[in-house]
Amino acid sequence: MHPDENYKPGVCRVCDRYIGAVNVCPYCDERVVRPRPVRILRLAAVLLAVGGLAMLFVVARTRDVPVVKAGDLTALMNRATVRLRGTVDQQPYLGRDDEGRIDYVSFRIHDGSGRIRVAAYDGTARALVASDALPARGDEIDVTGNVRISNNGEHRLRLASPEQITRAE
Repeated sequence: MHPDENYKPGVCRVCDRYIGAVNVCPYCDERVVRPRPVRILRLAAVLLAVGGLAMLFVVARTRDVPVVKAGDLTALMNRATVRLRGTVDQQPYLGRDDEGRIDYVSFRIHDGSGRIRVAAYDGTARALVASDALPARGDEIDVTGNVRISNNGEHRLRLASPEQITRAE
């Protein structure tokens, strides 16, 4: 029970106007005293929300990306981040823009269950070539990227950084 017997939730005790959930009455500038359980509930809600976001961040940063087979990719996995291990079965293709700069790199890998095209664009493509991280035909690689499935059902793995390709041991 509130210490003031005339307490009405959401109403200023001085000017008797409805003020909602604010802490200071906008009409008479009187400070509103809320019951303790409401203040505790507000604080608990904020702490729970911040704690939940912190846990979500930690879990997202520490989880391993799952290894999947190219043949197991489905339309439900569109835009998912996955990891594939396989053999590069064609020489990488380097696309160039009108100025002759590399703006596209593409190659296919085969993992025993199917083939998938791996692609990198713009800065990522240039960084792959510059850092000598671009694999050659026959290389065993471990690659992480976002699955893109086109309307015609073609699967593609898009790289976001050159660090997403490593040579398999």
